[in-house]
Amino acid sequence: MLGAGAHTVPGGVASVRLTAAPLIALGGGASASTNTSTAAPPSDTAVHYTTDGSDPREEASGDAAAASTLCVLECTLAMPPQQPLTLTARSRDAQGDWSPPLVLTLAASTPSPLQINEVADKGNASDAGCAGSDWVELRNPTASPVPLPGLVLSDDHGVPYAKSLALGGAGCPDALGGGELLLLCKDGNASVGGTSYAGCGFAFGIGGSDAVGLYQYSGTAGGEAAVVVDATAGCCSGDSTTSFGRPAGGSVSGNGSFAVLPARTPGLPNVGVTLLGAVAMSPSRGWFMQPFNLTVTCEGATSLACTADGSDPRDATAVLAAHQGGAALSLWVDPADLFGGTRAWRAPAVTIRCVGAAPGAPQSSPASHTYIFSEAVLDQGEFLEGDFASGIFWTTAMDNSSGFLSREGASRAEMLAALVSLPTVSIAMPHARLFGPDGIHRGDNLEAEDLEHECSLELMYPPNVPRWAGFVGTQSPAGIRAQGGGGRWEKGAYDHKQSFGLRFRSQYGASSKLQYPVFESAPLHASSAAGEFDKLILRSGHNKNWGATWDPLNTVFTRDQFTRDLQLAMGGHGSHGIFVLLYLNGQFWCPMPHAPCPMPHAPCPMPNDQCPHTCQGTLQPGRAAGRRLPSDVL
Repeated sequence: MLGAGAHTVPGGVASVRLTAAPLIALGGGASASTNTSTAAPPSDTAVHYTTDGSDPREEASGDAAAASTLCVLECTLAMPPQQPLTLTARSRDAQGDWSPPLVLTLAASTPSPLQINEVADKGNASDAGCAGSDWVELRNPTASPVPLPGLVLSDDHGVPYAKSLALGGAGCPDALGGGELLLLCKDGNASVGGTSYAGCGFAFGIGGSDAVGLYQYSGTAGGEAAVVVDATAGCCSGDSTTSFGRPAGGSVSGNGSFAVLPARTPGLPNVGVTLLGAVAMSPSRGWFMQPFNLTVTCEGATSLACTADGSDPRDATAVLAAHQGGAALSLWVDPADLFGGTRAWRAPAVTIRCVGAAPGAPQSSPASHTYIFSEAVLDQGEFLEGDFASGIFWTTAMDNSSGFLSREGASRAEMLAALVSLPTVSIAMPHARLFGPDGIHRGDNLEAEDLEHECSLELMYPPNVPRWAGFVGTQSPAGIRAQGGGGRWEKGAYDHKQSFGLRFRSQYGASSKLQYPVFESAPLHASSAAGEFDKLILRSGHNKNWGATWDPLNTVFTRDQFTRDLQLAMGGHGSHGIFVLLYLNGQFWCPMPHAPCPMPHAPCPMPNDQCPHTCQGTLQPGRAAGRRLPSDVL
């Protein structure tokens, strides 16, 4: 709804939509400007408008003027990009009565060209101008001065936000000259070209999971809506010696994208960085019947390092295979292989994690590919032995005669088909951090609230299955921790299989959010699911699974998610979820689901004192103490 007067259509939008209802409500007052109104007009009312300054009503006859345009329900009006447009509109009902004219002057605004140039999320005493503080540096990439009033700097809260910084305030710079840099310190000063401005810094903190955004936003009633001028992607570097910014010369894929910069340059031009290409593995992740030779490459890298035991390949002490000279690295992938003793167990799937490096360049993002050998899954044996078995409540051997993967007495062929009947999630991490004395899934540690370790997450779709056609899947580093409440009590005595919480943080080497539509394959409500996540839950179905010590015979696999789907269908509020098969460090871990928690600062979808518990997603079978039992889900 627009009040009479002048308005700016944000972001250079070239069209305006009109509906009758805002033009009938002529009681005065203007609200936040937008280029779209969704108010429903009365069914017997239409809008007539002109753009030449004339009245859309012919005064003599009382009819619509010849120069007017009729807008029934909704119409789209093209705007000239270089000059304001004057819109005069009246609504007319079925009796021929006209409303008073509403005159709007509309102009397309041009977003500010300013850029976020560099961000430091950890204070450093040697940072000139912002010693010991977080800081953000803005850059004017043009040759002309750019005004600062109307621009707002904020973190991932966006705007409006109480701790955001409105630029161009009293006593602060009101413009940034061509090519100049504006350095802004947390709880401190601002500076341009060596001139300091006291009290012109920002109040929000910058953390590893934050994003920093620059917005065009007036913050006044009737003013323009917020427009994103620039925002960091995957902020931040996470330490006090490096920064996160745009390399000099746009040397990230040639387009000036953000990267971790090896040297901080507050108030000075950024250093250049050459980023390596992505690590590629051939063949790619998937399902296999026989061992094979794997080829690993990374464009621009002069060395490659890989692991096969779940360890991060950036950890030099964990590397299985390293290769110098820029050529491809070759590995033999066999589930029976212990990979030179680096893998202390045999499992039916192998996760290869690799990273590339070159002098003067940051390491490539670590890549993980899981290779599942389906026949070996059906013959899976023990792998929690010795120290790993202490504090763990079940065995892992697969008893084929139990028909675990399908109904009792299923054939081997049916069980092999069951292994590709659902999407698959693979988690890879150092084995000791999963089941060892410091592991997240060890009884002594289950009630540790903040025990979290780095891992690799893969979401995989079986090939050549029509149900999954068109889905690609994703891979990302993440943090992993035990998830839940009662199931973790008394070292897990009440529930022998735990849920996991995944946390996406920049400190693990990727974006602070997983940018992938995880629930794209959900049979219900996939289109309404979010496309980015800072948390996911791998949920074992604590109250109704065979790993629980009470009522295991009445296990119900689908009830919880069916209830959530009903909630979504009735009111749009509920938790999305999908069923998946889970592998932990190559070991088949029984079907298990995952689901999102709300995004930061979003309201809890349902009343609950512990919102993350409400948003845990689908339910799946767990484990009985000592062995797995058959499942009819697949």
